[in-house]
Amino acid sequence: MRWLEIDIKTISSDDGMAVELVVAALAGAGVEAVQVLDDYEMRLHLENTADNWDYADDALLRAEKGIAVVRFYVAEEFSHDTITAVNLNISSLKNGEFGDNVGTLAISINNVDDEDWAENWKKYYKPFELGKKLIICPEWEEVPANNNKTVLKLNPGQVFGTGQHQTTAMCLEILEKYISGGETVADLGCGSGILGIAALLLGAQSVTAVDIDKTAEAIVFENAALNFVSDKITMFTGNLLADNILSGQISAHGGYEIVVANIVADIVMAMAPYVCTIINNGGKFISSGIIKDRLAEVLETLENNGFQILDIIYKDEWVSVISQMTKIL
Repeated sequence: MRWLEIDIKTISSDDGMAVELVVAALAGAGVEAVQVLDDYEMRLHLENTADNWDYADDALLRAEKGIAVVRFYVAEEFSHDTITAVNLNISSLKNGEFGDNVGTLAISINNVDDEDWAENWKKYYKPFELGKKLIICPEWEEVPANNNKTVLKLNPGQVFGTGQHQTTAMCLEILEKYISGGETVADLGCGSGILGIAALLLGAQSVTAVDIDKTAEAIVFENAALNFVSDKITMFTGNLLADNILSGQISAHGGYEIVVANIVADIVMAMAPYVCTIINNGGKFISSGIIKDRLAEVLETLENNGFQILDIIYKDEWVSVISQMTKIL
């Protein structure tokens, strides 16, 4: 399979505002997995870690001064709709109130092969700790010595979900807080399967996972096998909001004690009426992928569908909401 590597040029700064605005615009177009090549951050890193200059990527060292690049990948055969949505959102950002502060927003597209795509991710993806209990370790990396945390082995493949993005990190930390053992979990928009696998490693009884991307199924089960939890995951692919047969299959595995939707605000709101039909009374709905500007809409939608807001978590411009189902019995 061939991939498109898409770069969007913006402004590098100490507050990172322009980069955050571009990332939010991409999220609104359904693009969650991004890589940021930031001139400011790289030069600051080199100033503070002079002994490690040999490890700096040549492309980053050649980056234009004052420029940051937000990069993402999309399969060439499925690229038309994604690129159209990205162009619309980036144009709106350029013509909006922040237009003078986000740079040119020039978009460039390059063709890459499967192998190039995978190696690009591996270069930057190293083991890292999340919360008090988990360490995420890429399949090709060794677990750090003297580790005393639960290890989640992962190969994200060609779908979203490395654990590094703020939205995924928040969901993992929230799952750590709310899973005490034996829960049934639904992961709507599961990507690599990282959230469902984490839930099982933290003590959940079973996970029902669904993703619109058909390539996700093989990747989810590959990652589940790496963590010896394949027998506890049921996987579906398709459009949950448009496919009545699929939504019925997921309902048949309910009721769920925890439902996770790490997607975007519009989809979280569209899913809310359905989630309230599959979640147990008192069950927790963890919704994420929400930018701050959309929070009020999401909260109103959740409350209108019988959810009580328990907590709101922030990381940079991103928000995760924990709500509880309060069905009238």
